[in-house]
Formats: sequence, C-alpha cells, structure tokens
Amino acid sequence: MTKNYIDLVPPHVWLALVFFLQSCSVLQPSQVMAPSDSRVYKSVNDQREYRHIKLPNNLDVLLISDPNADKAAASLDVYLGSYQNPKDRAGLAHFLEHMLFLGTAQYPDPGEYQAFISEHGGSHNAYTSTENTNYFFDIDVQYLEQALDRFAPFFTDPTFDSAYVDRERNAVESEYRLKIKNDLRRKWDVMREVVNQEHPQSKFTVGNLQTLSNTSATPIRADLIAMYDQYYSANLMKLVVLGTENLDQLEAMVSARFSAIEDKQVKIQPHGAPLIESSQLPLQITVKPVKELRELSLMFEIPRVSQHWQTKPVQYLSSLIGHEETGSLLDVLKAKGWAEGLGAGLSLEDRSAALFTINISLTPQGLANRDALIEQVFAWIELIRKQGVEKWRQTELARVGDIDFRYLEKQAPSGYVSMLASRMQRYPVQEVLREPYITTEFDTRVIDAVLERLTPGNLILLATDPNATLEKRSKYYQVPYSVEVIENDLVQAWDSPSSVASLKLPAVNRFIPSDLDLIEPIHAQGTPPQVMFKREGLRVWHLENTQFGVPRANIIIKLATDKTSTMPSMTAAELYINLVQDELNSGLYAASLAGLNYSIGVDQRGLSIVLGGYSENQALLLQSILQVLLSPDWSPERFNRVKQQLYRSKLNASKDYPFRQIISQLQASIKRTWTASEQAPVLEALTLKEMQSYSQQLLEVFDAQVVISGNHSLSAARTITQPLADTLNLQDIDSPLKVIKLSEADVIQSVAVDHQDSVVMRYIQGDTDTIQERARLSLIAQMVKAPFFNSLRTDKQLGYVVSAFPYHANRVPGLGMLVQSPVASEALLRDEFTLFTQDFLDEVDGLSPEEFARHKEAVLTNLEEAPKSLSEMNGRFAESLMLGYTDFQFRALLAEEIRSLTIPDIQQAYKRLVIDNPRQLWVQTQGDDVQQAPEPELQLEKSEYRYSF
Repeated sequence: MTKNYIDLVPPHVWLALVFFLQSCSVLQPSQVMAPSDSRVYKSVNDQREYRHIKLPNNLDVLLISDPNADKAAASLDVYLGSYQNPKDRAGLAHFLEHMLFLGTAQYPDPGEYQAFISEHGGSHNAYTSTENTNYFFDIDVQYLEQALDRFAPFFTDPTFDSAYVDRERNAVESEYRLKIKNDLRRKWDVMREVVNQEHPQSKFTVGNLQTLSNTSATPIRADLIAMYDQYYSANLMKLVVLGTENLDQLEAMVSARFSAIEDKQVKIQPHGAPLIESSQLPLQITVKPVKELRELSLMFEIPRVSQHWQTKPVQYLSSLIGHEETGSLLDVLKAKGWAEGLGAGLSLEDRSAALFTINISLTPQGLANRDALIEQVFAWIELIRKQGVEKWRQTELARVGDIDFRYLEKQAPSGYVSMLASRMQRYPVQEVLREPYITTEFDTRVIDAVLERLTPGNLILLATDPNATLEKRSKYYQVPYSVEVIENDLVQAWDSPSSVASLKLPAVNRFIPSDLDLIEPIHAQGTPPQVMFKREGLRVWHLENTQFGVPRANIIIKLATDKTSTMPSMTAAELYINLVQDELNSGLYAASLAGLNYSIGVDQRGLSIVLGGYSENQALLLQSILQVLLSPDWSPERFNRVKQQLYRSKLNASKDYPFRQIISQLQASIKRTWTASEQAPVLEALTLKEMQSYSQQLLEVFDAQVVISGNHSLSAARTITQPLADTLNLQDIDSPLKVIKLSEADVIQSVAVDHQDSVVMRYIQGDTDTIQERARLSLIAQMVKAPFFNSLRTDKQLGYVVSAFPYHANRVPGLGMLVQSPVASEALLRDEFTLFTQDFLDEVDGLSPEEFARHKEAVLTNLEEAPKSLSEMNGRFAESLMLGYTDFQFRALLAEEIRSLTIPDIQQAYKRLVIDNPRQLWVQTQGDDVQQAPEPELQLEKSEYRYSF
C-alpha cells in the first residue's frame, strides 16, 4: 500500500503478473570486498561501509555508512503479512500497517511523523505483501537520528488511537474501492476462491469496511492489538539504516532506539498446503477482465527455490522460456499473429512453495487458437529440457551478473534499504548485497527438478477473455469467472507435443561487453557537457565522465520535427515507433540481457532515442536502431498486430484508475495534446498504405540535439554521432512546445469515468513562466503537501488518494492538488480544496523563520541531491535540455532563486497565486454538477506559451 505517494507517471499497459529476471555472477575473491568485522560482501565499486549486528533482542540490523550521501534512510521489515490474517479478519495485517503511522506514545499527533519527514526533504512509504510488512523512509542526512526517534516507537509504543481507528477503516475501504476494477487484483480475487481453502492465498488481503467491522461485540482495536502483540516481535524483524555517520555512531543510534522491541520468540511455520490439490489438476480458470485484455497464464506450483540462490534455477529457465529473439517461442507466436508479449518467472514464493508462471499476451487469433498455442509452449519447454540445460549458458548468465555486480551503482536510498531489509528475511546477511547477481553453481539436478514440474499434469491455466460469458462472480471484486477440468485428450496432446521446426534456442550473446576499461577524462568530474559539434540541424554535447567508476555511458538523441504536431500525425508517429520497437525487440533482446538498454519515444515535438548501459557496444546498438527506424519491416501481419495492440491500449486508458484519467486530461488540456480516447478512432482508421506514406514525411528532415555522457572519449563520441549525420537529413526546424496560458477564472472540465469514485484535480498556474515563479510555487507546494494530506486524508477521510505537489508544464510553473474519493461529490471536494487553501493562509501569514528555513532546506535537498548513478545524472541533462537550458544549469539556477526567497515573498505569492486571483483549471469526474463555468477556448493563439529551443 502507499501511504503518501501518488504515481503521476502516465498510465502504462497493464501486465498480468509481476515477473522478474535476476542477474547473477561468478565471483572471484578479488571482485568482492568483505569488511573483516561484518563479512557483508560488497562490490569493489561500492565505497560505503557495512556492518551486520544482532541486538540483544535478536533484531538483525544492517548498518550502512556513506559519508557522501545526501539522504539518510531506514527500513524495517516484519516477516508477516496477509497470510497471518485471522480468517474472520481479512485485511487486518494491512490495516495494522496503516495504523502504525497514526501516533505513538512519544509522538501522539497522527500527522507528526509525516510532517517531520516532509519538512526535512524526505519521503515515507510502506507495503503489506503475503509474508512481509515493510516500512521505510528517507530524509535529509542531518535529521536521521530525529527521524529514528519517531520511527522506532512504531514497533514499541503505537497508540492505536481509537479516534483514528474508524477513520482509517475508511481509508482501507477507499484503497479497496480505488482498485476495484484493477484486473490484477481481480484475477487474484478469483484465484483466492479457486485455490485450496487451507492455503493462506485463499485469504482476502486488502480488507474493507465489512471485514474490518468495528462493533461493541467485535471491536477492531482489540484485534489490532492482539495481532501486534502476537507477531511484532524482534526476532521476525530486519532493520537497515543508512546514514553519513560512521558505523560506530550508527550502531549506537540504533541500539538505543530498537533494543526496546520485545523478542517474543515467535515462530511462523510453513503452512504446507498445496495451492491446488493434485487430484484437481490440471485445471482451467477463465476470467472476464475490465480492460480489453487477452492473456494466458500457465502456472505451475514448484518447491521453494530461494535456498538455491547460488544456482538460481528459476532465473536460468526464465531466461530461456522468456527469450524474445528470432526463433524464440514469442517470435514464433508473433509470426503466427497469435501473441504480443511473453514473460516467465516466479509470481509467488512463500515459506512453503513457489509458483512459476508463463504469461502470454494474446491477439484475438491467439485466444481462438489457445489449445494449439499451449501445445507450442510445451514443445518449447521440451526443447529446453532436451537441449537447453547446458553449462555454457549458465557461464554466460554468470558473466553478465559478475559484470553487473562489479560495476554496481548506487540506488535511491529508501528503495535500497527497503529491498535489503526484505531480502535479509530470505538470504544470508553476508550475501544480501550480491545475492541477486551471483551464480557460482551449475546444478542440473536443481534445474531439472523445476523443469519436471512444468508439465500439463501440474498446470493451472488462467485464461483472460473479454468476450467470455461466465456465470460465477467472485466475492470481493465481482469478477465473472468459471472453473473447468481440462479434457484428457488435450492433456495427452500437450504431454507429447509436436515439435516446431522454427523454434530455436538462443545463441551466444554477442552483446556481452569485453572491453570494460575506463577512459581518462579530460575535464574535471562534475562539469556539465560541453559543445562538441554545432551546425545547421545538429548540436552535440559531450562529457567524459567516470566519477561513478563504471564503463557505462548514456546517449540522448532528440529529433525535432513538425510532423508530429497534429493529432493525426502524432497518432501515426506513435504507431510507427511501435512498429520499429516491435521489430527491434526480436533482434536486440540479447542486448538488454547484456546490460545495454534503449528506448524510443515520440511527443508533439518529435522523436527521441535514449541509450544506456555498457559503453562498448552502444555504437553498434545505435546503428541497429537507425537501420530499422529508417527502413522497417512493412509486412501486413506485423502492421495489423502492432496496430491492434496499440489500439487496445488506447481503449484501455479509459479504464485506468480514475485519478490517472483526470491527470491525463489535464495534461492534454494544458499542453495542447490529445487523450488516448481521442486518438483511438484516428488510430483505428489508419491503413498500411497511409502509414507508409506518412513515414516518408516523418523521416524527411530532423533537427537533432545529442548529449553523450559517460565512458566515451571524444573520438568515440564522434564515431557515435557520424551515422546521424550520414543517414538523416538535418536542418533547423521550428517545432515549438505549447502550454496554454490560463486566465484568472474558475474553469471546470469534466471527464466521463466508469467508476463510482469522484476525482477532482485543481491545477493552479503561475502568473509568469519565469524561473523565479517556479521557485515560489515549488516552495509553496512543499509547504502545502503534508498539511493537505493530513487534513483531507487523515482527519476528514475523504479518500485514499490525496496529494498536493508541484505540477510544472515545461517552463510554466504550477501547483497540483488531487483527491479521489468514494464518499464525497465533486462539488464537495472543490469546496474542501478551497476551504483548505483559505485556512492555510493563516499558516502562511504566521510562518516563522525556523519553519521557512526548514521548507527551503527540504526543497533544496531534493533539488541539489547529487546523482547516484550515471543514468540519474543523464536524466538531469535531459531535464535541462527539455527546458531549453543548453548550459545544463537549470537546477543550479533554480536553487539560487529558492535561496533568495524571503518570507514576505512567499506570503505575497501565496495570496496572489492561490487566494486572490488564481489562474486555475479544475479537472474532475462527471457528477451532478450543473453549475459549471464554460471551458476555456484553449486553441486561441493568444492564450498560450510557445517554446522553441
């Protein structure tokens, strides 16, 4: 669950199950470092110090000292989750996680923890899974000890304040209703009913008002305390703390605060129940989705595999089954017009067993031929069983893992500590850093033991069919479904599948780097990219940088054109890029396995190509991309498949979370773009002939901007750039970005959303597009976000999704406020927004120098935080380039403006921008509102900002 984070990234295509493909390594003693006092093995590229300690109460702690960190962080993982819910209290573990944030004996104010973290440049979060409950935060480094003062009492002295018990029940209900149409949750709701009812997967995980009922006969607070007293024991906990202090200081800090957690010596035994009794297998489950999805999930229960972390049988088999290059199962199914995507890996692992899943996204033709398709899946598995278990493949995977671990870069602190705390529950603490990368053993018996379970007789087949007519309904999400026994003749056919001549196992990976030397940079590390080349239609910046100690590089290529500035041309360009990506995928999948990555994008200003990963083969990768970009495969079969896939994704956007649909409409309104729903009919009408004609126009001429940074010398950068100059017609082009300029009026836009919740987003635009105005609104957003959440979410319980945040559109600064509510109308939400901002004026007028300094420091901490990796640094360059700061000094200039702000500046800005005459746009779901102001004439030339960089 998410305590106070709203995902503002545009919605992506839904994935049925969470699959992962881990790296691995063969490690030599010279390639790892093990401090003698802790034996926590780390990469030689990792300059942090680690120490593992066990407190007297049996709490395992991993301490991380990083003197160069900008953010400190901590995470505590409790080895219990929804599996431990009492049968008559579904969702109790999740509800308990919510309640721990709402006051402790030492800090009883329910908003104090969040406010403290927010005011000091930090963030916090938590989640409850099947067997883990994980709490984590990050914060400006000098406030770690004070944050731990507030964090540690969660696990010793929570108040479970009765005043907030009923309020937080409503928050859980809001979270449940928010995702009532989420197809992943709906699938697992069906699985919950179908599986063995002795298996804990049969329990409803989230909870709602009914399962968490609070009556005099069954008070929920008593059950909360009982679960806390039973399971929140030090011996089930793992703690990770990262700070700038030395290890001794961190140890003292932790010992003083976490030794008080009681060790109740709790032991949770493996449940031992099969997911589905073998006598009921093989089994077919069919579900009807909300979105236009066609999928097959072939699931096989297998023994636990985490103890085989040095062999990684699932990672080995997933890399073969899920391979995507020519001759792979996916490639063959695509050629037939049956499949669009395929993934393989674990979808579940607990103390008792695991679930290996092959998930295939289908075309309508694929679903119609699913029996034959499944036979080909088993033919692919049979080929792997006979020819695929080979030492050289394990050596290749190990080599990639070895390189990845040797050149490991830093991650975001909060995510890093959270991941490590969870991993400590399953792996030896001294191996917890390198476990995902290491594969020191090749054990055919372990791999074969997993393969032996991937049989038709052990199959749970989950089919997703939007056109199915199904009578059963699941209890909590009302999902139409059916359960059937698979016929014997099918099982026999799958048991002895016909071989498929076109199936071929992957060859040696030609993209694994061999040259891992670091260049000798000419310029001092930390300097911005310098102009390398400038002529009509082409500007190139270059930066030799090895400050992260990795032989990696990043390349940003912006290809501006005026051929994507209308809805028809933008829609056609999206389809074209999808065709290119589909073709590239079969040829370059091995590159992604070898640590090379790329993305191709399109917006109203043109195309973008971004490359990352190891520098050695990036020139080869770029040449491959340009070759397909300029001359793609125009086969009608590929065109129709890719077009239909994109068309369905456009249609499915109207079934995304309501708050995301509202954000998408706001983006379209203020940036003069188009929503997926508007594009869908245009896309549907596109023909192959029209696309071929349009592609010639699209590729006719570009205006290119290129940034090359990392482990590329000047001569290498010239080599990389040359194909662009040789193959593209480059000229200066005016392709401006546009942002509407709102008037001082109260404007409401409504969006028809198929969901019972109400959503309102209030967008307040700055009066000017200056960096000074951006500084003011950035600071106002920082001041507002925690009180807004605490007022509308914690106190008034208006919804689960509540957030206030800076919302800048290109150079135009803005403030966003958002609520999705199952209990309040759109009109009531707008009134609450207005009431909050009016009441908050008192806080602004009474702002003390100390409070003001804290808020400024919080903004500056996030703005000036040093990049932790080359890709993060490259993201900063892309940000500057997008905003027209070709000296790459955007963040430095903004920080300077924030530092210059005074209390009167912010007081005047708040009154001017938020209270007196706000330039604002309300975007909301359609409700019973009839008194709506007219929508603005957004297409008038005079009412927009235009940017050409």
